Formats: sequence, C-alpha cells, structure tokens
Amino acid sequence: METLRKHIKHLAQRMSGDQAGQSLVEFAIMSIILVMILMGILDLGRAYFAFVALQDVVAEGAAFAAVHPTCVSPSDGPACSNPNNITWRAKNESPSGMVVSNSIQVDVVYHPSGAVSGRPITVTATYSHSLVTFVIMSIVGSDVLPLRAASSTSVQ
Repeated sequence: METLRKHIKHLAQRMSGDQAGQSLVEFAIMSIILVMILMGILDLGRAYFAFVALQDVVAEGAAFAAVHPTCVSPSDGPACSNPNNITWRAKNESPSGMVVSNSIQVDVVYHPSGAVSGRPITVTATYSHSLVTFVIMSIVGSDVLPLRAASSTSVQ
C-alpha cells in the first residue's frame, strides 16, 4: 500500500510541470477550433431562419394571389393600395429583426393565358442574407448568401 502511495505521489509531481503546460496548449488550440465551429453553426442557423421566413413570405403571397391575382403592387389601381396587394402582403407577412422586409424581392408569374380562374400563379421571393462569420464566408466565397423560395397556387 505504501508503495502505491509513493508511486501516485511521484506521478503527481511529474505531471505538475511539463504536462500541465502541454494541457494548456492543447486546450488553447482546441478552444479556437471549437469557437470557429460554433460560429459556423450560428451563421448556418441564421441562414436557415431567413430561409424559413422566405418560405412564409411566398406562402402568404401565393395565398393572397389566389384570391386577388391582379393586385401585384399598389400601382395596379385604387383597390390594390397597401395592404391589399401581393407584394405588401408577402413582405409584411412575418416582421422580424433578422430578415429585412424591404430587402426582399417579390416577383409574381402568371400562366401565359393570364390571371384566369383555375390557372397557376407563382410567387417567388429572393433575399440576400448577410453572413457574419468568416467560417461560412470562406466556404461560400462571399459575405452574402442568396436565398430564393417560390410557391404556386391556382387562381380562384
């Protein structure tokens, strides 16, 4: 038993010097790598949130377009003033701090025969999502990630 105590004491003294410094260096290197990974995950989470918000934008725009297919923007007539047009409804569907609604580009595409009942109408939205971490920027090759979503429905 006494031999075991001496052996443990000897190991503890030996590890207190060089081993402790080595552990500190290993921790410093791994913490940098861990922070970079966490930053990348944060940026991807923000991009996913923006994409889901963009999907909500086109869903709301398509739902409104099904009932009011000729009111794309306020310039389409007095009956199409805000909030009674597809563009306004889409952009203001989900106000949040992460997606700037004024930066969303909304496009409406009709069937070649026009806004006729039973024909498809498609609402497309594009958004330039700003990346904040160099980790994802280096993968994408830019500080902006272009996002696009579309939704189609039939005119009522």
